[in-house]
This record gives sequence, C-alpha cells and structure tokens, in this order.
Amino acid sequence: MVTWTRACAYLRKSVQNALLSPDQSQVTVQGWLQSVRLQKNYVFASLSDGLGPETLQLVFKPSPDAKGLNVNSFVQVSGDLVLTPGRKQPAELKCHKIDIIRPCPADQGYPFPARSRPTWQQARQHVHLRSRLPHVAALLRTRAAVTRALHEHMERRGYVHVHTPAITANDCEGAGDVFTVVATCEAEEERRPFFGEDVHLTVSGQLHLEAISSGITHVYSLSPAFRAESSRTRRHLAEFHMLEAELAPVQRLPELTDALQELTQDVAATFLDRSGRELELILPDAWREQLASVERLISAPFAQLTHAEAVSVLQRRREPGAPAAPGGELSRQHELALLEHCGQTPVFVTDWPARLKPFYVRTEGDTAAAVDVLVPRIGELAGGSLREDDPARLTARLHGLGLLPRLDWYAQLRRFGGPPTAGYGLGLERLLLLLTGLESVRDVVPFPRWWQHCDT
Repeated sequence: MVTWTRACAYLRKSVQNALLSPDQSQVTVQGWLQSVRLQKNYVFASLSDGLGPETLQLVFKPSPDAKGLNVNSFVQVSGDLVLTPGRKQPAELKCHKIDIIRPCPADQGYPFPARSRPTWQQARQHVHLRSRLPHVAALLRTRAAVTRALHEHMERRGYVHVHTPAITANDCEGAGDVFTVVATCEAEEERRPFFGEDVHLTVSGQLHLEAISSGITHVYSLSPAFRAESSRTRRHLAEFHMLEAELAPVQRLPELTDALQELTQDVAATFLDRSGRELELILPDAWREQLASVERLISAPFAQLTHAEAVSVLQRRREPGAPAAPGGELSRQHELALLEHCGQTPVFVTDWPARLKPFYVRTEGDTAAAVDVLVPRIGELAGGSLREDDPARLTARLHGLGLLPRLDWYAQLRRFGGPPTAGYGLGLERLLLLLTGLESVRDVVPFPRWWQHCDT
C-alpha cells in the first residue's frame, strides 16, 4: 500500500496529469526544462517529463532564482493551472514556486544546445543522453506501445507467452554466427565450459517453443536474440528482439500467412491509434507521408509469389545479380525489386528451394513449405515455415548434419504424440522501421551495440 501511494504521488506530478486537471487547480509538476525565454515582465518556459508528447508552458515573474534556470535542468514547479483554449498550448501553469532539483549548467559541455534539433546521427553519438531529446523520447514511447500491441494481439488470439532461454547449446539456424558464453574464474588458469559443453547466446527460441507447443498448442515469445554477423550497417544489430510464435495443429501454409498478415496489420492499426501523434516528433518533415504509408499497409491485401515466380520476375526485370536458376538466393536488393514489382505492397514469398532452408522445415521433394514476408523499404520483416513432422525424415536429416546426439530430444517431439506445427519469427526493430519511417535500426533501440563504430 505504501508503494502504491508513492507511485500515485509521483504520477500526480506528471505533465499529462497536470494537463487533465481542471481550470484554476493547483498542481505540482516535475520535469526537464526544454526552453526558457526571459522577457521584461515574465519568464516563459516549456516543461517535459518524457512520459508523453505533451509539454507544459510555465509562466512566472523574473527573480534572482530564474537566472539559474537553464535548459535541461530538472525542476519541480507548483502553481495554478489556467486553460488557454485559444492559444497554441491547451493550458499554462502560473508558477508560484520553482525548485531546481538538478541543474544543467550551460557551460559544462552538455552536447545538445538549446533550441536545436540534433539529427538522429548526432543523437547517436551521445546515446546515454539522447532520451532527453523529444524525437528520441517519442521513438522510445512508440517502441513501448508497439511492444504492448504485439503482446495484446497474441493474447487476444489465445497464445501463451513463454520465456525461452538466452543461453543455449542449440543453433537452430545452423549459420554458426553465435556469441559463445564462457565463464571465467581468477583461480583457474584456463577457461572451461561452465555447463560442461560449449554454449552460446541464443539466435532463436524456436526449438524451445516447439517443445512447449507439444503440450500447449499456441505459444509465443518476445525475447532478445543475438547474431555475431560481421555486417555493421544500418540494417544490422548484434542484439535485437524477435517475436516468435508456434501454433498447432497446422497442415497448410495459408494458415501461417494469414496469421502473419493479421499480426502485421493489427499492430499497424494499433500504432496509428496510439502513436500517430508521435510521428510529428519522429519525422517532422514527412510524418503525413508516413501516416499514409501505414494506412496503405493496413488496408491492402498482401501479394504472394512463389520463389520460382520471384526469380522469374527478377530475370524479366534484368535485375543485377538475379539468380540464373529458380534455386538461387535472393538479396535485399532483389527483395526491394519484388516489392516495386508488386506496387510496394507487402509480399509473401513461398515455396522455397529446400536447400536454402534449415533442417526443421517441412519439404516436399526439393521444395520447402516456408515463407518470407517482404515489406517496403525494409525487405524481409518475418519468416516462417511448416515444421517437419515426419520422425524418420527429421531423424535422418539430423543424423546427416551430425546434430542427432544434441537434438534427439527435438526428434522425440514427433515420436511422442507431437502434432504438426508451424511457426514464424518477426523482428521488432524492423517492424519499428516500417511503422516510423526511420532508416537506421540503431535509432529504434535504446542502446545499440557498436553505436560508436557502425556505418551511420
């Protein structure tokens, strides 16, 4: 009860709650000064606490204390709230008391000057301070809102949220781009495997979700994933978040593509409803165009091409590096070309060559029952597949790859009554790029690794 009371007391001091107060009410608000304008008879200041896009205009008379009020100082102010419906701001606070809780002296090297809007690249150079910037705070609030929308979507459809391990011996993608985990001890001369075998940070929780889905038919996780790729571009992160889902029983790929389209469009609609205003801060020069782009995403049915049809389109367009045969890989440039061919509508690419997909994908001859979701500007947003449900074929594949001793438990899921399953993984950061219109994936995470050394 004490904790709740303290929390309520703090929230009563938020800018958003102050703006909801009735006219002439006395309020106390805390936050950072975003601007300070000293005039002859009055001082005007703008206050923000980062909890919402709103700012509160402060009005008070000049005093010796007012000279110490600098932009980005954290203050507590008390006064009378006066509604101003005829002006740009909905209300202003006529202050009668101002306490500087933590000053931010202008001559101490604070990197973001008053009355300036640093670019996303400039903000990235001071990542520990950038949440103070209105457009970065708007992005972080949007990330929280989209995360919440993903959870709500899955819960409405009956999925159970599962925490999958961050430390694992499984590399379900088989690419080998993993971060190995080693325990160190000063008393030991050599580093030894802590668990008696090599383990690494997970690249995916899929195999664990499949295990849980053998007892709970619809499960998902929204967890960190780690890839030790050498690419250090605006499209890559060493640590990112994926929403992964596993559902059973599923026998047909359209059941999976329908689930992916419904998820993407539902979350996009929730984004417009809850975070549309944030776009004015995130993209001040192009927010209307971005809103229109998201509205098109919600309304248009996704296009669909088989992998063979996609290769044929690229060959007809004479795209550089287009696969000479249907079984070739697709690059990001090829993905963007396919989106252009489909009128910038999201595209499902299905029926992939089996050799391009991992061991767990169900195959029919040389074709894998897999799908990639391509979206404008980004390329691949999500990928999924029907899972191989034949115990003999799965065991043979694992044996051929030398994985059977480690993944025999995975084959047992099929031998011991596990139903046919399907699943997918969707990148949270790529979804945020799609919804916000930003270009660099390093701008949609609070603390990107390699932020000082990456291609900005």
